Amino acid sequence: MGDAGADERTQFVAGIQRDINCLTDNDRSTRKRGLTKLSQRLFVDPTNPSPEVLQDVFIRNILPPLVRLLGDTVEKCRELSIELLSTAAEKLSDPSPLLSQVLPAMAARIGNLPIVETSEEIRLQLVKLLGGALMKRCQASSLNTVMREIMAVLVHSCNDAFHEIIKSTSATAVVLTQYVPKEMLEEHTGTLLKALVPNLSHRHS
Repeated sequence: MGDAGADERTQFVAGIQRDINCLTDNDRSTRKRGLTKLSQRLFVDPTNPSPEVLQDVFIRNILPPLVRLLGDTVEKCRELSIELLSTAAEKLSDPSPLLSQVLPAMAARIGNLPIVETSEEIRLQLVKLLGGALMKRCQASSLNTVMREIMAVLVHSCNDAFHEIIKSTSATAVVLTQYVPKEMLEEHTGTLLKALVPNLSHRHS
């Protein structure tokens, strides 16, 4: 990033620093307000910075506190954080750097037993985040670095009591096979199929 880009970055961060700080505030309303304002400022405001600056600022300044909100005690904050991550995955020039932080946090919520995330809707949001732009736009090599976490999320979500999550998980597994070379999936195929097959006769499938 040249001097002009560095200046643009400094000015942009200065303009949104208060909203970034809101993400770690003790007050739930302040956190929700920060998430809403950042979503508007980053991806709707016509005065957005260059794609290069937006990418750099999101990954370095916004992503760490945003990922922590996936475990927020307030469901609405978790919901808004997933929505912002989904938009970022769709609109950043390269969403691949999201994976190293998002997938471990996602697996911690819905990829281990007992499942930590109590909200069915949030669990569904997380699976849809994985099977959406996060998987479709990230580089296969980057997805491969978090394949263990991806498989943990898919396998455990196959056994979810909420039928919409099972359906979304099956769809996400299909997307995975479309966007990741088969040699990257070979060692995981058996485990995934074992989890998916019982759902072939699921009454909601």
